Amino acid sequence: SEMHNHRVTKWVIGAREGLIVAGGHGEGDSLRQLHWPGSIFVDRMGSVYVVDQYNNRVMCWGKDAKEGEVLLGGKGAGSQNDQFNRPASVS
Repeated sequence: SEMHNHRVTKWVIGAREGLIVAGGHGEGDSLRQLHWPGSIFVDRMGSVYVVDQYNNRVMCWGKDAKEGEVLLGGKGAGSQNDQFNRPASVS
């Protein structure tokens, strides 16, 4: 993940440039954007799970998706059972 570029990039061995697989549309909170992505996890189907730290959410980007979906959080920073306060990791 690239925190300061607000995106997740996939690199294939031997490639000259990476492929953006999540975010990449500047800093923000739309389904096409990330704000300080942290930890990532990739499942067997190629879906990318991203901890979107400053948006206080965990998102999933399906293989070849143009936008992600919010799986958890995304309701502002807080301590309620449906909120996060800058989540750090997913596995």
